Amino acid sequence: MPCPTSPLLGGGLASAAVGRILVVAAAGVMLLGACGGDDGDDGGAASGGDQAEEYVDAVSADMRENDEIPLDAERADCAAAAIVDVAGADALSEAGVSPEELGEADSLSDLGVELPDGATGRLSTALLDECDLAPAFEDVMVDGFADEFGSELPADAAACLQDNLDDQALTDAAAATFIDGDAI
Repeated sequence: MPCPTSPLLGGGLASAAVGRILVVAAAGVMLLGACGGDDGDDGGAASGGDQAEEYVDAVSADMRENDEIPLDAERADCAAAAIVDVAGADALSEAGVSPEELGEADSLSDLGVELPDGATGRLSTALLDECDLAPAFEDVMVDGFADEFGSELPADAAACLQDNLDDQALTDAAAATFIDGDAI
């Protein structure tokens, strides 16, 4: 069953992710048109012991305080653990990065920590498969339409958008932002 056409089509760590996700949301605008129908150990967190826990706690606290992507404690803890696992608590410590610095950083690349090959992919997989962050990102995108266009999406259009967003693309964008901070 096709989704209805929206009348809108008419004629940091967590903060940086919002910008990238909203860029992905621009692709969602096109998606609404489509809805219109006829009618190994890399020195990860586990190897860092108490230090890893301090890093996770700092990142999780920052994520829970972020108003742009509201996360409950469970999802924030999961995402923070995934970020620390990818960076490696030992590598962060050896680079002289404090837990507070990690929590306040816009991206891991800002900290000068050498990351293992495939870090972005590993983080994206964890954010999607282990942390289930895609629904939070989808909510940000739907809410972002109201902010950008000055009008709420009709409920059926919002549901269509959420049903048709690519969860992998959303978590890929978030992971890339957490890793390198660059916009798409």
